[in-house]
Amino acid sequence: MSSVSRIITPLQPRPSKPSPPRAAAGWVAVGLAVAVAAVFTVGGVNPWNNVVLLSYFADPFFGLMVVAGLTYLALWLLLPVRSEAKHRGRLAVRISVVLIAVAGLFGFGLYGTHFYDYTGQEVVRSPDGERALAIVVRSGAPDPRIHLYEGSGLATVDVADLGPLCPGNDMSFADDTTVLIRNSYGEFSIRLDSASGMPTEVMATCSDLAANPG
Repeated sequence: MSSVSRIITPLQPRPSKPSPPRAAAGWVAVGLAVAVAAVFTVGGVNPWNNVVLLSYFADPFFGLMVVAGLTYLALWLLLPVRSEAKHRGRLAVRISVVLIAVAGLFGFGLYGTHFYDYTGQEVVRSPDGERALAIVVRSGAPDPRIHLYEGSGLATVDVADLGPLCPGNDMSFADDTTVLIRNSYGEFSIRLDSASGMPTEVMATCSDLAANPG
């Protein structure tokens, strides 16, 4: 064998399929992307007003970013680009996913914090533990509001907006179906329907209460 032939040896072809650990990680990313897409889809509709969905999974733009990121990770793990000339289709898909993520980031920056922000802090529970009063701040209503919750844990739902959080506010339950709210303008009692749990009335604005103290 000549010295030239010993030097010029063919390169071993790189494997076209990912290794088993890489493939396993890729399928985990696929599963996460599908699960996150499903949760954000449900959170965008949320007919129950579930508090967890309202707090973390209501913003479709943030969801789009997360799903696109997981999808890109899955593509990188499962469909590696060994050659730009040979794998143009895979490269095009990756670029498309990046553009989708950028669109989600743009929408999140422009609309996300203005239309989908929800923060609820539970304050007190009813004697039977089935209902709670919470202070809620959300997009479109920057001033804190008093909301009525039902259920507990992951099943907690936002039932109703009882009114504004006025100066000197203190809230409690007189019983399972009666809410007591005290503030600088007086003391107010709100009855809850025993069957539906919905309030039969709500509080006026703080300015109206100041003009007509109770």
